[in-house]
Amino acid sequence: MKKILTAALVATAVLLAACGNLNFNSGTSGTTGSSSTSKYTTTGTSDSGTYEGVIKDGRYQTSSARGLQLTQNQQDGNAFNIKSMEAGLQEISKKQFATSKYVFEEGQLLSTATTKKWLAHRSSSDQDGLNPKSNSSTDPNKRVPTYLQTILEQDYMTQSGSSMSLGGVSIALGMNEYDYYEKQQYGATYTTHITDAP
Repeated sequence: MKKILTAALVATAVLLAACGNLNFNSGTSGTTGSSSTSKYTTTGTSDSGTYEGVIKDGRYQTSSARGLQLTQNQQDGNAFNIKSMEAGLQEISKKQFATSKYVFEEGQLLSTATTKKWLAHRSSSDQDGLNPKSNSSTDPNKRVPTYLQTILEQDYMTQSGSSMSLGGVSIALGMNEYDYYEKQQYGATYTTHITDAP
């Protein structure tokens, strides 16, 4: 069973305080920031330890890249892993972005196209791939596995009246413990176990 390692979540969570123009967006996700033509409200909260959510022009803001991950067998609890990852990253984020001062918004900076590029294996056609270049081997002990499985972004907004501005960003990387692959399309599924050994 493939796991997205909890240790990897904690080790790779990145908290970015907004100290300039963060612009990762290359097309398909929504725009984050204040706008004179958009009206912002929040979902409200029933608990002082939870975040209010962003409502823009009457709609809850979702991330276009939420849950995006490299194609793997979907039978092993990926939806549960993503939900656990989201909850874990939000708990870490509370230490930097107080629930009394910030409003939560699903990631708006990383577009689907950018996230797909980053999750891919580096190649001549994709220099932005964060997984190492494939060596084309199908031997489970010699092939280059897919280490990075998913990227999660959470935005933390500050509110002034009916406008919102980006206060900070949290990013987590979900790493594989097991990488599933096929030696030929629609063939048997094989597994490479990724260890912590150097």
